[in-house]
Amino acid sequence: MFNKRAGVALALAGMVMLVPAVVARDSTGSVAVARLGPEVAISVPAVPDSHRYQADLAFNWFKKEYLVVWHQTWDDGTRQVWARRMSAAGQPVAAPFRLSNAPNNQIYPAVACNSWKDDYLVVWMYDVAGNGSRYEIRGRIIPWNATGPGTEFVIGDWIAPASMWNPAVTYCGATHNAYMVTWDSYSTETGQPLNIVRRLVAADGTLSASAAVTSSGAPHHSDVAYNWVQDECLVVWVSGSTSIYGARLRWDGTVTRSDFVIYAGSTTVQYPAVTQNERYRYLVAWERQYDIDDWDVYGIELDLNGDTVVGSFGIDYSYDAETRPDVTADWFSGTWLAVWQRAAAAGDAIWASTWPVGGLPSSRFPVTAVAFWNNREPAVAAGPPGNLIVYEGRAAEPTERQHIYGRMWWPVVVYLPLTLKNR
Repeated sequence: MFNKRAGVALALAGMVMLVPAVVARDSTGSVAVARLGPEVAISVPAVPDSHRYQADLAFNWFKKEYLVVWHQTWDDGTRQVWARRMSAAGQPVAAPFRLSNAPNNQIYPAVACNSWKDDYLVVWMYDVAGNGSRYEIRGRIIPWNATGPGTEFVIGDWIAPASMWNPAVTYCGATHNAYMVTWDSYSTETGQPLNIVRRLVAADGTLSASAAVTSSGAPHHSDVAYNWVQDECLVVWVSGSTSIYGARLRWDGTVTRSDFVIYAGSTTVQYPAVTQNERYRYLVAWERQYDIDDWDVYGIELDLNGDTVVGSFGIDYSYDAETRPDVTADWFSGTWLAVWQRAAAAGDAIWASTWPVGGLPSSRFPVTAVAFWNNREPAVAAGPPGNLIVYEGRAAEPTERQHIYGRMWWPVVVYLPLTLKNR
């Protein structure tokens, strides 16, 4: 069946109200702290069918809904970027749609919402040559109610000998009405990282000049977040193989603090993710190698200057391998929420943890089960009244297709009075 597990719903007077389900117990036997809604299929089957990968999402404050993006890989090897609108309760509100009609492969999309113009910027990698040898970064500004492909434009040009990878995007606030896009640049000759690049994209698609954020330490695996309090972006990346570095940028891309150490370790680190809590803090999370087969997820809390507030701490460090973290913060309380992938003998699962600003994770809970099913590559975005967690899901059976699924996590459970009137 396409839906792995049925959702819980309550029908009243022609309306369907979602009822958050409570995760009963985690692997330690303690009561889980999260409230999770039913699992929902975001992508849908097709004929011929495909596999779906690398979901990302953004919340639209005005329309009270999410846009989820991913890329689909068809049996002939063609890869395309798709999207679907989801309600604030984590339910589909429209059919999935394709974002680009370009002839070559499109992969690894990222999305941010313009809270002033009520639209989105979606960015992705585009296979320039059509053979996977070099990529550029393309994007498209789409209205909140888009239903199909539209005009796209080049953001990060392919310039020999560089190939552009790993785009990330953040919205820089209504005052400036612009997006900041970052990406990694790799050498097409050696395959080694060259630099981290940024470019400002105005809400109408006008491009400012691109510039390197850093070229030191073979930088790669970058991410970016904007904080309106400081009116700055924080860009984070892996430097060398064992350190996480950062740079503060003004909203227009001007560097205000360059190449500072966030974390320096002695083992390999990968895939840092950064968020901010709409106040005075950033959270950076990453995966860190413990031994050859074991990875853990670590984090650090920073102030607006990039200085450490809570030193590096373990978010999850079981005997299994924990990888691919993503992070967000609750809209109202600023409480942190982290999600990641945990490998186990029966399959890969998505786990999560939540904790207060200035504190440490004290519990962890499963978002998905692992019984002969693989759930991977989570992403999360905050939006009242809850937070939507999305991920790849696929049965262990090799003939099954991989889809994108989602579950809401509710920071609190609110019980509203229900009054029934006889007529």
